[in-house]
Amino acid sequence: MSRSLYLFFRYGSAIRHWLRRHISRSGFLLFITLLFSSSLGAHMGQNTVFHFFTLLLVLGFVSICFCLYFKAHIRVVRHLPDFVTEGESFRYRAVIENQGSRVLRNIEFYDELDWHYPTYSEFCNFNKTYTTKSRYFLLVPRWNDLLQKGIAIERERQNLVIMRPETPVEMWQKGTPLRRGIVRYKSVTFFRSDPFGLFWSLSSVSCVNSLLVLPRRYLLPPIQLGGSRKYQPSGVTLASVIGDSQEFLSMRDYRPGDPPRTIHWRSWAKTGKPMVKEFQDEYFNRHGLILDTFATDCSDQCFEKAISVAASFACTVADRDSLLDLLFVGTKAYCFTTGRSVGHSQQLLEILATVQPSPSDSFDELQQLIQQRSNLLSSCICVLLAWDKPRQKMISDILASGIPVLPLVISENEDEVRAQMEGMDSPMPVKYLHPDRIEEGMAKI
Repeated sequence: MSRSLYLFFRYGSAIRHWLRRHISRSGFLLFITLLFSSSLGAHMGQNTVFHFFTLLLVLGFVSICFCLYFKAHIRVVRHLPDFVTEGESFRYRAVIENQGSRVLRNIEFYDELDWHYPTYSEFCNFNKTYTTKSRYFLLVPRWNDLLQKGIAIERERQNLVIMRPETPVEMWQKGTPLRRGIVRYKSVTFFRSDPFGLFWSLSSVSCVNSLLVLPRRYLLPPIQLGGSRKYQPSGVTLASVIGDSQEFLSMRDYRPGDPPRTIHWRSWAKTGKPMVKEFQDEYFNRHGLILDTFATDCSDQCFEKAISVAASFACTVADRDSLLDLLFVGTKAYCFTTGRSVGHSQQLLEILATVQPSPSDSFDELQQLIQQRSNLLSSCICVLLAWDKPRQKMISDILASGIPVLPLVISENEDEVRAQMEGMDSPMPVKYLHPDRIEEGMAKI
């Protein structure tokens, strides 16, 4: 039954999509009027209705014949920004050149994304969030919601009044990213209407580009994570700021911003150019940003909000005097470090833009990763999707290591989470965030 329903919605959506692209609103009105007049004018004795039916039929036939063939010899170059942010509108430039010999008038163009219809497994997983009794009454809106999830960028058709041969036209497009991740532009489709404005003829031109959509960020209040500087066994050789150990590492050329006390005057006298002493950093703050990617029992909204919260901390916590380790589990356990010239917060945002949920049976990998790096971390921020026994044990182990921790739980089941907080044997500094009130909850941290 489920597969039959999926096929019905899948092919029904494809037919509806094709009709909307090829028939205008006036064309739909013509079709409805044609059906109505055919039922009234089937008897040839009713001359007025029959003549009206014949006129509409000829009008539709002529319009369809006009739209049978349309091949656009057009070259398109799309200039996209390096990255954009989810939910924030952006503009980009498209250069369109008519390489044919005829002047094109009143042509509309539309950017096509590399998009596919939901698979059967996605359809089944999306239905699990609803009760069995109400599932068949909500199939249509649920299918439409599932289709909407696949739309990465909201965009509109643009009209080109006139395109002369060999004359480039510059157009500015506007788009609004609806979800994070990598968005791939596949082609550009050109629409030409018949003289009566009833039907559209289409012609596609390949134009492949990709765009990185960064996760949404929230404004955070000033946060004091606490913790003390810790010894880094091998130092951070790429860090440009002098550490506390003052252990000499090497000589290098002077760079603007280096303090005068590090200049090695003898080497400057020998080489004729300023040289500075470089020291190995060994004692400094290192914060851990732990992201819970085990979204088996939570909604997509909670998972996306957790990504946004982690991105907000990635932009706020990292500074020139400390390191920030992003810890999470994907296909395997990952640790990415930024700060102190090792990297920039922008790199963490690019990584978070592509993070996907992980199976719940790999939660032990995250705990092992945290244990391996616990002796290096000064403090931790944990963005969690639930507050069950495994996650409580993970936070308890971090606190037992003497590391200050800020656990944030993002869940729609507020009563359940708060009941679990109250039922703990020893209280922990846990903060609850509702997915619909993230900004309000973050302001109270």
